[in-house]
Amino acid sequence: MGEGRAGGGRGAGVGMTGRAALLVALAAAAVGFSAISLRWETLSAAVPPLALLAVARVYASPADLRASRRVDPDLLVEGGEVEVEVNISGPRRLVLAVDVVPEGMDPAGASSRFDLTPGDPLLRYRASVRRGVYRLGPVRVAVTDPLGLLYLPLRLESPAYATAVPRVDEVSWLKIYSEGTRPIPGEAPSRVPGPGTEFRSIREALPGDPLRTVNWKATARRGKVMVNEHEAERRTEVMILLDTGPSVTWSGGGDLLDHACRAAMGVAAAAMRMGHRVGLLHLGSRWIPPEYGPAHLVEIARCLAAARPTESAELRLLVRNAANVYLTRGCQVILVSPMTDPTTPDALAELASRGFKVLVVSPNPITAELSRRTGRGGGRGWGDPVEAAAASILSLEREAALAAASAFAAVLDWDVRGPVTGGGAIRWVRVGS
Repeated sequence: MGEGRAGGGRGAGVGMTGRAALLVALAAAAVGFSAISLRWETLSAAVPPLALLAVARVYASPADLRASRRVDPDLLVEGGEVEVEVNISGPRRLVLAVDVVPEGMDPAGASSRFDLTPGDPLLRYRASVRRGVYRLGPVRVAVTDPLGLLYLPLRLESPAYATAVPRVDEVSWLKIYSEGTRPIPGEAPSRVPGPGTEFRSIREALPGDPLRTVNWKATARRGKVMVNEHEAERRTEVMILLDTGPSVTWSGGGDLLDHACRAAMGVAAAAMRMGHRVGLLHLGSRWIPPEYGPAHLVEIARCLAAARPTESAELRLLVRNAANVYLTRGCQVILVSPMTDPTTPDALAELASRGFKVLVVSPNPITAELSRRTGRGGGRGWGDPVEAAAASILSLEREAALAAASAFAAVLDWDVRGPVTGGGAIRWVRVGS
């Protein structure tokens, strides 16, 4: 639950109601009649309406007006709802309050605009939230006098924050291959013989070898007991590189980046369940070093919630900088990118030349745009022939980039209209395909 409180408000000038306009007209008429008739004693008729307006102006002031805000919850999963409550206190009469709702928050079945009574200066509404970090406020109010003659529009600063993190999808296809393993049991195959599921070689049995490792066919063929040797599975470091460059804006809005963040979140959670240390790097932006634990996963989630498209350099240069500064030798690199930057295959080639094992998870920008335009399923296709031709060209270029990248990394193409968890929505790109 988040709260915000502020000390006062700023106005944009006093406005008049219809009654105030009538008083001004009466005072003007009295002054005009006196000037025309030269009967100056009639000027006294203008005093009462002007006095009422002066008193009203004193009451329609921002003095001692306060606003406090409560947001519950202030940390949630995207698509959830928050309850926002704004309490306005002070001796002045309020007639209207409008809360400034940031883009990405949608008041659920209600409005953030309220007509207030003097005894109930409280706004309360619910809003559904997309992935992001939101600053709520200010609240706009109108203060009036007891007679309802004047009103003063004000902005009351009442900041509070809400963070909507990407949802965690269960990723079952993740397999970590890294040569930089640590001497702690885990799920990443290493080059060291030991207990594991990855086959390494066949060798002659030694005292103490378990009976279940005996290779009976090899034993019968060679006339001596032979056993299967496996690679020990250990823990390693996993660094997720999130592409937030111009390529993620090909699909309008932030939809493509939302999909990329969900993929990164699913991969991070799956790698941590395997016991690996996981880090995150917004290419050209924030870095979270590899670590374990639920608290670290929440930190990664908050970082992904704050991800925004950036006007960064070409991906090849960003990856080179990451390899020089942030990547530890032998770590598993997972690049989450739509693969529309033409320098991406070169970036992967450089990582491979430095000995990094790389996995590419690529949310498909074509299906992301179709999904955004037509809703779930994307059944209506492209309405404009020019846009359809552009999408076809981009699709061909991207397929070529995926094929080139598969020579240096394991590449997974994700149709975002389906879940990243597996099934028909994911496709492994083979070398030369």
